[in-house]
Amino acid sequence: MFFWAAVITGGGFAWMGIKKGFLPMWAICFNVLAATYLSVMTLPIFAVVVPDDGGQTYIYNCIICMLIAWLLIFAVLQIIASSYFSAGFMVTFPKLFDSVVSAILGFVSGYVVCCMLVVIVSLLPVTSYHPLAEDFLGPMSQPPAVRRAVTGACNLMGTVSLQMRPKAAKEILGDFVKVRQERLDRSRETQRPPGR
Repeated sequence: MFFWAAVITGGGFAWMGIKKGFLPMWAICFNVLAATYLSVMTLPIFAVVVPDDGGQTYIYNCIICMLIAWLLIFAVLQIIASSYFSAGFMVTFPKLFDSVVSAILGFVSGYVVCCMLVVIVSLLPVTSYHPLAEDFLGPMSQPPAVRRAVTGACNLMGTVSLQMRPKAAKEILGDFVKVRQERLDRSRETQRPPGR
């Protein structure tokens, strides 16, 4: 089910890329990748800054901080990029190059956006209680394709920015999944009736 959601989102972004052209779509793709990288890499900072109540509220607060950081970083970068790319100049490329590469960049942007949203939703504790969550998101015990896509985007941006830690995003998300699971197990233990 997620596969079709990602393909539809990527297709929508690819269509938008064909309409916008190469330079604006390159900026959007870069901004999506940069926002994804920075929001994942700041998750350990949020884990330290957010007050820890010992329960699931802590996980929700960390994920909300990560989502807000992702949206704010994308918005700021997009405002900066759009002000420079629409400042009175436009470079033209051959039509075939412009259409094909813009569509590819659009599809990549849409796929990463969809994967990032699914990763954020899958980290929420409520997904462990909902019966349809595992069907759509995949089991949390093994790294699903969406988490690999997000860590791949983070690894690409880390390499481009000369941050030579190829497994940092995978470790960060893996550690957060472990903390999430510990909190879920602890809350199940406290909800269990005495004598069981």
